[in-house]
Amino acid sequence: MTAAEKILQKALVASHIDSSQWNSIQAALRDRAFFSSQVAQANILQGLRKMAADRASGVSASDARVAMREALKRLGHETPQELQGTIKDLYSKSRLDVIIKTNVAQARGFIDWMEANSPGAYAAFPAQEFLRVKAVKNPRGDWPKRWQKAGGKIFPGLRMIALKDDPVWVKLSVFDNPFPPFDWGSGMGLEDIGRKEAVKLGLIDDKELSKRVAKKREEKPVGFNGKLQAELPMKDDSPEAAKLKAVFGDLVRIDNGVAKWRPEILKETVMTGKNFEIDIGVPDSRLLEKLASQPSTAGFAEAIKGKPLTIDQTWRDTKASNGGTHIKHFKPNKKQPSDIPLVEEDFEMVPSMWRNPSRVLKLRSDLFSCELDAFDGSTYVMQISIAEGSPKFWTFFKTKNPTSKKIARGNLSPTDGGPKAVREASHSRRTANIIA
Repeated sequence: MTAAEKILQKALVASHIDSSQWNSIQAALRDRAFFSSQVAQANILQGLRKMAADRASGVSASDARVAMREALKRLGHETPQELQGTIKDLYSKSRLDVIIKTNVAQARGFIDWMEANSPGAYAAFPAQEFLRVKAVKNPRGDWPKRWQKAGGKIFPGLRMIALKDDPVWVKLSVFDNPFPPFDWGSGMGLEDIGRKEAVKLGLIDDKELSKRVAKKREEKPVGFNGKLQAELPMKDDSPEAAKLKAVFGDLVRIDNGVAKWRPEILKETVMTGKNFEIDIGVPDSRLLEKLASQPSTAGFAEAIKGKPLTIDQTWRDTKASNGGTHIKHFKPNKKQPSDIPLVEEDFEMVPSMWRNPSRVLKLRSDLFSCELDAFDGSTYVMQISIAEGSPKFWTFFKTKNPTSKKIARGNLSPTDGGPKAVREASHSRRTANIIA
């Protein structure tokens, strides 16, 4: 696994909470999320994640910042005047650099941690020293005190050394990770300590080292997020579960004693699970407000209020009028050249479309569409049917030419009623209204 792959595998979790609140979330769940303080738009996070992954792959920081600023403009993002130029301004160099550097450093730190704890590496270098590896403008001078408070031992010369699997590393980190960075912009890092020196310092003896190496060889290879980042055990009625639900609502799922992100579940399950049912939750107030903002669509808000939306294999496998299924959206379509083939990662956007879409359109009396602008200039479209009295996931695709653009250009009159796929589904005439 590369650092870029590590970044791209993180689930997009859009939330209004700040960095201090994020730091209070369990590391096993937090490390599986791609987030940024007080960014509640998944399409912006999608661009930020790609920017960080590009940087990890060798793209220059300046080029990554330029690309992200262009994407923010396409998405219509505006920073309040009083915040412009501050760390809260997504256009600012300081904010973008924090996002880039932190995510890239954590991804690289994780990759290095995996390699350093392999049986062979641990046998040769069972310990590591905590020391400054990069000069910073305002270096913190309290690291020895923090080290001792975390349970670490100070060796002659103010050296801070411990075994690689010592709990001190997690306790030392503000991110609860056993690898760098251990704090925001600290400039502190690690250096390997060989077997002979570790034995000489009294950290371990050869017999104990042999036992630990043998145990590592018996363990399964470190997976997606490593042993540290395995699924998070949690009782459904525990205080921790209540806290997560209060903060993230339907973006987190606690099922059978395990907490996971819903975007992550969608990405991993929709196209691989033969039989599945994923509860997206009840509609967010922001979606209801957009539906209720016009009398002609208020009925949709009333129809779906308090009712959960689910996605299951019925949607995936249902036959269309042309004999195909919804799998067609994963392949190029000659009849719809503006449509972009979907990939599994695109399903991460579904929860946000159910929470805060860019636009909502009425397609007919029992069908409406949620549009979410993507960072690359295209648009995600999710259609919801209420024909049976409850919201039903009808279709999902990505396109360069959504219905809203057709109406804006005058290529589709209000009486045309929406995209071709919708017109084919019903012979009745209907109105396509855009609710911004």
